[in-house]
Amino acid sequence: MTYSTVETVGYAIESILSASELSELKTRINQQIREVLEQHDPHTASLLNNVKDPLKQYHEIIGCGQRRYGSCWTKANRMLSEVDSEWFENIEGIAGLRSRLGAVRISDEDSIGRSNFYWRLTRPWMEEDVGPIHRDEWFWILNENFNEDLAGLKRVKVWIAVQTVQNKNGLLVQPYSHKREDIKWEGRVTETIKKPILVSSIDPGSMKLLEIEPGCGLIFHDRLLHGGCLNRANECRCSIEFTLLVPDDFD
Repeated sequence: MTYSTVETVGYAIESILSASELSELKTRINQQIREVLEQHDPHTASLLNNVKDPLKQYHEIIGCGQRRYGSCWTKANRMLSEVDSEWFENIEGIAGLRSRLGAVRISDEDSIGRSNFYWRLTRPWMEEDVGPIHRDEWFWILNENFNEDLAGLKRVKVWIAVQTVQNKNGLLVQPYSHKREDIKWEGRVTETIKKPILVSSIDPGSMKLLEIEPGCGLIFHDRLLHGGCLNRANECRCSIEFTLLVPDDFD
């Protein structure tokens, strides 16, 4: 993969994590699920005592439509811990990706003093778990606190499939949309962050569901239109994402 592909189409797909790295990441996310629930929802945490793989069975334990799902899983609670972040940033798959893209560092838009790696869990058939279509650039425009020193740098987003099922879940993108200048949007203030809202109408047929196997990643331009899709599998979809900061002149 070369960065020119990202500039041309808006994205590129490549294998990033080895089987052992992916397995270890899932183990660490599973442990984080248990720890967060023990703190915020002890009852559900107790239901996971005999569950080997919460990532696959979480929706069966907690059920659907329960308010505690959203209240537990804020972005802060889905951020890898300091120890796990250090491990993840230095594994061969991530270090190799950074080297190929000439990344100076990984962003810290949440100002926590370390690289921001955060995962997302999407339950089967739950529309409220699905992220709307947007450009990542809009978050950076709206939230001044995101703008650490980016002089001479550009943002490249990385989305890695942790647990996905081909053709039943994943990520939707509109190829070449990073070049469009006719997209209208506006901002909305929430309790924790300013969020963008797409105003322009997007033809659903123009959005492509990418076939990305677990361990593979989508590297994309932060102006690319993308969003989640309804999870039609019988297990939770899980992904992890972060933003690379790459020199402006890197190609």
